[in-house]
Amino acid sequence: MSVELLDKTRKINKLLHNNNSHKVVFNDICKVLSEILLSNILVISKKGKVLGVSICPGVDEIHELIEDKVGGYVDKMFNERLLSVLSTKENVNLATLGFAEENVKKYQAIIAPIDIAGERLGTLFMYKSDEQYNIDDIILCEYGTTVIGLEMMRSVHEENAEENRKIGGWNEGFDPFYGAPAILIVLADKSMSTYKYDGSLVMGNLMNAAESLGVNSIWIHRAKEEFESDFGKKILKDLGIEGDYEGIGHCAIGYAAEPLPQAAERKNDYVYYVK
Repeated sequence: MSVELLDKTRKINKLLHNNNSHKVVFNDICKVLSEILLSNILVISKKGKVLGVSICPGVDEIHELIEDKVGGYVDKMFNERLLSVLSTKENVNLATLGFAEENVKKYQAIIAPIDIAGERLGTLFMYKSDEQYNIDDIILCEYGTTVIGLEMMRSVHEENAEENRKIGGWNEGFDPFYGAPAILIVLADKSMSTYKYDGSLVMGNLMNAAESLGVNSIWIHRAKEEFESDFGKKILKDLGIEGDYEGIGHCAIGYAAEPLPQAAERKNDYVYYVK
């Protein structure tokens, strides 16, 4: 790896260390990528919504099919073509995306899917005039999509925690997930007569599995109320989960910030031995 490439990856990596805000600002990520790749950058959600944008000085904007303001939506067919790209494509022929010939001749582009844990979250689309993208640009682009994907997941996590806080009635700023980096949510099919028991067993197995790997866990309640709300129903709809499901629990996993307390002694008469 060249010194220049290493320096550029560190600039991207710095975003993860410096972002202490609870609000994800994709424009900040786009700005850094725009500066190091000398390109116009757009972060587009799976639904076609523009989440972040940065225009590089000296690179003319493409106004065809593209919305360059956060909160706007790109052309529907254009977004469908972006979503059909399953791996990073460099120096894309813009004619395949529906652009007019004048733009096809003028610009080079990269399409990079934003995927986390097998789920497509959106697309990173960048373009510049004339000069083609090289292998270093592709590496930086793919590293950038990883950072963006992590920030997208963090955004969902924070929204989930906020909804859980409201249900629990805690003051603003309280984190009901105790800062856990990952939350596993267990849902159970209500059409099964034993769904609550089955779901509870899954929660217990998740916690036992975490313990066997040296990972700490805690059962967080209020999943039932969360997925009965409009917020929870929207999550299921966006994930394509259909059916009558009830939230059983959130399994928060991570590493404890402090040593675990000594386990309490077993209570008398909790275990009976029958001979």
